[in-house]
Amino acid sequence: AVVSTQSGHYGRGLGMNMNPTDGKIMEYTNDGWSGSSSIGNSSQALAADYLDQDVWNHDAANYIAIVRHHDDNVVLAVKTFKIIYDQGYSLSEMFNSNNPEFYRKVVGRLVQDEKLSSATVIYDPIFSVGGDLAINWGFDNNGVRMVMTDGYLEASVTDSYSTRGLGAHYYCNPVAGTPYSSSKAMEIASTSTYNSYYPYAIGTDYGISSVYYSYTSSYGQYAIYVSEDASSFPQPGTRLDVEMELC
Repeated sequence: AVVSTQSGHYGRGLGMNMNPTDGKIMEYTNDGWSGSSSIGNSSQALAADYLDQDVWNHDAANYIAIVRHHDDNVVLAVKTFKIIYDQGYSLSEMFNSNNPEFYRKVVGRLVQDEKLSSATVIYDPIFSVGGDLAINWGFDNNGVRMVMTDGYLEASVTDSYSTRGLGAHYYCNPVAGTPYSSSKAMEIASTSTYNSYYPYAIGTDYGISSVYYSYTSSYGQYAIYVSEDASSFPQPGTRLDVEMELC
């Protein structure tokens, strides 16, 4: 495991929470990725799909932590990435379809990788896969918002289901960030494959196309925290809040 010991403050805190079983699909073409509007409310920030527009639009998203947690808000696993590509940008700028600078880009170097021994990570597209963080991985009529570089990163002109991660859509215009259909949207695309080709979803938030089947709903939720200066996140076993401190 990669463990960072630097102190700091996740002062801007929770930017997004993805609950893949809440009935809403935070997929590639969802407007929330660009930070154009908030999603959900603060009372349910760690219980449902949520986006804090102020955090997402805040400049200097120098560190990003992806945190998996269950409904009790206890950290099961965490990966923290240092933004190495044009530090000082906000996440809304990085995920905005009008900013081609961040299309198919490796943006974060892994600086922390920790998990509880009890955490199930098989088929998890973030915590079962190594490497660094890439975003807006578009390929032909498909796109995945957050992926790990040691996973399969499809060529830009190839139409496939091979790249898996957070915020997926397998029938869209990934450059414009617009869907062609809602049937192939998927909040979390696992690394497990159905019929040697199609991805299984983690959870129940995915499109109506019959090729998609829920793999499991027991993986929990995925929270994305933003910091200007904290190169590590509180360790697994810690209880989450919308703002986290490191001492």
